[in-house]
Amino acid sequence: MKHFIRTFVCLLLAFSGNSSYASHIVGADLYYTHISDSTYKISIALYGDCGAGSSAAFSLLPTATPRICLYDGSLSDTTLYLAIDTPTAGIEITNACSGAFITQCTDVSSTLPGIKKFTYSRVYTLPHNSANWQFKFSGDLGSTTAGRAAAITNISNAGATTMFLTASLNSNLGNSSPSLTVSQQSYFCLNIPQTYGPAAVDPDGDLLSIHLVSATNGTGSSSCTSVTAPVTYATPYTGAAPLSCTAGSFIFDTLSGIMNFTADILQRGVIAYNIEERRGGILVGTSQREMTVHIITCAGGPCGSSAGTNDVVKENAVIMYPNPANDDLIIEMIGADYNEMTITNAIGSVLFSQTLSATNTTIATDRYPAGIYHLSLKGPASTKILKLIISH
Repeated sequence: MKHFIRTFVCLLLAFSGNSSYASHIVGADLYYTHISDSTYKISIALYGDCGAGSSAAFSLLPTATPRICLYDGSLSDTTLYLAIDTPTAGIEITNACSGAFITQCTDVSSTLPGIKKFTYSRVYTLPHNSANWQFKFSGDLGSTTAGRAAAITNISNAGATTMFLTASLNSNLGNSSPSLTVSQQSYFCLNIPQTYGPAAVDPDGDLLSIHLVSATNGTGSSSCTSVTAPVTYATPYTGAAPLSCTAGSFIFDTLSGIMNFTADILQRGVIAYNIEERRGGILVGTSQREMTVHIITCAGGPCGSSAGTNDVVKENAVIMYPNPANDDLIIEMIGADYNEMTITNAIGSVLFSQTLSATNTTIATDRYPAGIYHLSLKGPASTKILKLIISH
């Protein structure tokens, strides 16, 4: 197989700030994990813009203390403050390409914007079981707020809004939120068919349904009684139709959360996911993701690929290409962090696994239908999950 490693030739627009709201957050995930009995680990992942315009607020993320308001139904129960997980410097998740890895997360003078993921958590024992627990994040980070960027185009007065996410739990049955094994992706191409999905995998085997909902405006206040409301969308956008696309191209699948679209104008659109879990027909929990889709001008895709995704994915100790893959996928190791790989589909079923060589491994992908998969890399001390797109 012959491949070409192309350079990233997109013109990327810098995120703009707001004097009153810290618009350095471009996405967030709110979820929880069942530890034992009534004890849960509550987590939020924040996706921060590394750009110079956001540097002051961005620098506060390693010391942020996201506030979670705990409710039993409509009754406020307690306030929880989350602490940052390691690495405290965050993990860069920018969907960059070969020849363009130096983003603003590494060098603020770079012309390429970058995104870092920061995760915060706390283990908490619920005071009693209830079918109506709610965990609410209203945008308060302690020293700053999770403000949206003023440059967002599908929300009115976006720079004066703050993220709000909520998750629910039926602790009578015990439950963990699904793992969203594909990180948020910020940059997508204009006039080129695009595909994105969170690849949700539920550890309890619950039936998942994923819906696009209206984003909600939080107050960033330290009060847990603050009233929230859906944001005001700019005409003609809605939570269910958040992007400007060519007619008929926006398709959303509620089983997988995969969206296909062809954007027809440069834009930045907020997209909010609500993920529902059912067990025997009973709703056992919900979790949420908010992300900002930034449509940019690309030369045949971010790396020149026809699908508009990444020919090369580089994450720390591994390079994977081409992506999308057609006949073969090549995994190049940088060091010895991983020695085993597994390919799973969008519902978490294992399709293939094998050991990895110390240098590079070639995997035949023509045996699998076109679609989104996840590639899990395992090593003695760590595990990494990457998004893999197979096209034929």
